[in-house]
Amino acid sequence: LLLLLLSVGVSAASSTMNPVNYTIANPPTPGFTPTFRGNYFEFYGPEATSTYSYVFWRPQTSQLPDHIVQRYKGSVMAVTGFEVDIVDSLNRSVPVTQLYNHHWSGWMYSSDTQLVWPATHSSTITAHGTALPLFETDVNAPALGPHVQAFSEGNGNEHRVSFKGYPAPYAQLIQSPLTFTMSPMIININALLTATPHSPPLPRASLAPPNASYSGILECPCTDRKIKLFDAYNVAVDARTAQHEQKISTLAECLHAANETGVLGGPVQQVTSQVLPAGCSVQAGPDQAWSVVFNNATASTAACATGRTTVAADVPAEVFGLLLAGAVQAAVTVGPKLVDIVLTGPADNWFGIGFNGTQMDGSYAVVVDSTGVSEHLLGDHQPGQVLPPSITIVQHSASPTTRTLHLQRPVNVGPQYFTFRPGQAAVVPMIYAVGSTPTFQLHKLHGDALLTLLPPKQPFCILRDPNSNHGSIDGNQFRPEVCAPEPVGELLSTNNSICSLAKYNGGLYCCHDKSILLDRDQALPTATMTWKLKYRFYYEDAGNNRNLFRTWWSTEAYNNEYDVPKSPANCLDPATPAVLCTHRLRSNFTGLDTLGVSSCMCPSSTGACANQTRVLADGGYRLVYAAAHCHAPACQSLELWDVDNDQLLCRNVPTYGSASPSTPFNETSYVVGIPPCIWDEATAPIIRPHGNYATIKHANSTNGHWGVMALWQMRGAYL
Repeated sequence: LLLLLLSVGVSAASSTMNPVNYTIANPPTPGFTPTFRGNYFEFYGPEATSTYSYVFWRPQTSQLPDHIVQRYKGSVMAVTGFEVDIVDSLNRSVPVTQLYNHHWSGWMYSSDTQLVWPATHSSTITAHGTALPLFETDVNAPALGPHVQAFSEGNGNEHRVSFKGYPAPYAQLIQSPLTFTMSPMIININALLTATPHSPPLPRASLAPPNASYSGILECPCTDRKIKLFDAYNVAVDARTAQHEQKISTLAECLHAANETGVLGGPVQQVTSQVLPAGCSVQAGPDQAWSVVFNNATASTAACATGRTTVAADVPAEVFGLLLAGAVQAAVTVGPKLVDIVLTGPADNWFGIGFNGTQMDGSYAVVVDSTGVSEHLLGDHQPGQVLPPSITIVQHSASPTTRTLHLQRPVNVGPQYFTFRPGQAAVVPMIYAVGSTPTFQLHKLHGDALLTLLPPKQPFCILRDPNSNHGSIDGNQFRPEVCAPEPVGELLSTNNSICSLAKYNGGLYCCHDKSILLDRDQALPTATMTWKLKYRFYYEDAGNNRNLFRTWWSTEAYNNEYDVPKSPANCLDPATPAVLCTHRLRSNFTGLDTLGVSSCMCPSSTGACANQTRVLADGGYRLVYAAAHCHAPACQSLELWDVDNDQLLCRNVPTYGSASPSTPFNETSYVVGIPPCIWDEATAPIIRPHGNYATIKHANSTNGHWGVMALWQMRGAYL
């Protein structure tokens, strides 16, 4: 039988901070109402101001009330539950249709402890570039209890109507509490701040259908303000089979790609044209210089140039290319019969270039040293074979620091030489090197690059390399490796777009602090609203209370978000079976997996995290509290299964609002609460370290949805 949550000094729902009737997912009796126990204290977080489409996601720090600090100085407080609200400057609850709480994470810590936010590249970085804090506790402080506790239960838009309380004798224990730091991610979706409140602007990447009852910006669609940069790009000599995701989407990315492919000879020109291909393209000009253009006209049907080009019947056009490799530069023009190579390097030391390779072995090389020009078939880190000369020096000029040679040779010499193809656009892998001596010996620097050969006055598209899945979004490194393979996760096996940099079009990468979720051509509203978070913590003296540690798992293992693809079925037809309009995601894990370093949110605090050695020795831990976190408008349910025993441990179903959009705690179409599962000591499931478990999430796929979540945020206790 579930142990009732007794109130001490606080009555049931009528005395809670939030005016709601809390429920839980596994009530011991019909009509059971959970209540908080202990006394309580309240305080507010700092005020914040934002406008429509603005993302607020940064730490806010508050001192706990002085009477609490003094009462528990040198002793231990037991937090038995808590409530959170978002209020305006008049202390009125703000509807979620104005401020959408994507999620928050909070930490309470002692007077002997300091919070430290690590550098961006710390080992505490989570899946999408945000860091978990570190806590430094005075080594001389007495160890009466944990110095840090994390709070994240029911922490999304469901936070106000989700019960966050623990049954006796369980609580979150904390020694000498002093400070509370909250990191809320609040998206301003208040259409009343816009010039068109009945049809507020949405970025082009929004998946919300016309006249949707929810805001499309709550799903963090990627706007054109968010620059994607890939680790690899190609000048497409034949773009007829290119996928849409390969198209470059912003001027900044076009500039980056042109530089990466070696065709950036000056500034990138931005145009809106129906006669040029959409996105990024490059042309070789008649003056043997590159011209790179970014075309904003996304609907342009103009094709990229492809294949072989001619100036008359059977007369191939010239193709031109530039190699810009720091100390070595080369301009290559391929005519019908001859190739002209203008090669520039240092005046005093040897230098050279190699064709059609990324390493020495097997590359055809042209070397310039104090003896003249020589041609080689290079060996593996060896000078290799000196080839009979095919090159003529047309012109040689020098300055005190550099020398330039105009060289010429036939397009086709023989199998040991690189063969140029007249009139044929091509991308040639190259190597280059510079020595420290006048004659050809060991190099002092070397590298590889690309030589792009194009005919003049034809737009060749610069595309994302279809094999590249690394790069950055808005300056944050994209990390596809956090998408777990089977059997742990299904994101990779189902080709979920969240794991693809090219297909990533909404989610946390596009929603960092101070993000504007409107495209650049959409006016940012000037009207603002001011708000703050309000907290109530229920507490007791530590007494016989036993500490709860945080445990965690995500159905989207380990990615923290995933995309719900739109169902191909006609889900608006009532005759369509519901199963065809439901997306299902599963993750398999062990009990020990729930106790990872990031699971407790306090990676440097031993008291707040489970001692894995003890859990292993005990044979498991008690699961006391299990709360799902998921997003409107798609979330339908989350299930937690004991696979070994084929037992459903917990099923959480969100509560959707049913009143007007302006009614706090009951806004229509939004998840306003997710009743958790709570167990007492006698009925709590034992989570076995090596036991096999699963979580299953169901979501409505009538429409597509970016960056949804399916997390289990739980509390455990030692046996």
